[in-house]
Amino acid sequence: MSQTGVSFDSRSAIEQVLGYLNFSSGSHDLQLLKNLDQVYRSLESAEAGPAWKRLGEQLVAELDVLEQTNAAFRNTDQVRAVIDLAMHRVLPQYLVFHRDIFFHQDESTLFNSFFLGRVFEAILQQGAPWHGHDAAVDGIITLLNDYIGYRPVATLESQKLEPYPHEWLRPIPLFVQGVGVAAGRYAEVVQRAIELLRGTDEDVLRQRC
Repeated sequence: MSQTGVSFDSRSAIEQVLGYLNFSSGSHDLQLLKNLDQVYRSLESAEAGPAWKRLGEQLVAELDVLEQTNAAFRNTDQVRAVIDLAMHRVLPQYLVFHRDIFFHQDESTLFNSFFLGRVFEAILQQGAPWHGHDAAVDGIITLLNDYIGYRPVATLESQKLEPYPHEWLRPIPLFVQGVGVAAGRYAEVVQRAIELLRGTDEDVLRQRC
């Protein structure tokens, strides 16, 4: 176990996440998702609140250590600001923004490891300043909301009915090619579904879109 009370493997994953958050500009990074998912899996059995909140606490705890022991983390302004913005502004505000469609969902289902990775990417893509004013948070949520789901055919065929902002959202990523299935209560079901799809004839898949 490390100084922060996590296993060596999880600590290594956390350190890599912190490095990404401190030096990246928000590029898509499969290793970030792999690392976040590894830490999530180490938190699954605990009963101390949603994994995303506990991960945020571990990120800060490990950062406090690295700041004193690793020259690469002498300046941690960016990573601290990104973590604070994600955990205390963006994720809570995302729930408020989509309260009409997510009222029946819980945070553990919505904010899985891959979703959190996309939030970190959006924050970094938005860029500084990092003080989390409302306009910045709104901009980050707009970046996240890049998908619109089912709409009636009559609406789709109309040239006058544009989607309103709350129809756009960020799908919950359950599987990412090159990474695998996200940790969580549905991991086993999703894994089996992926295996079934991979074993299905391509013509059948094509016919069923």
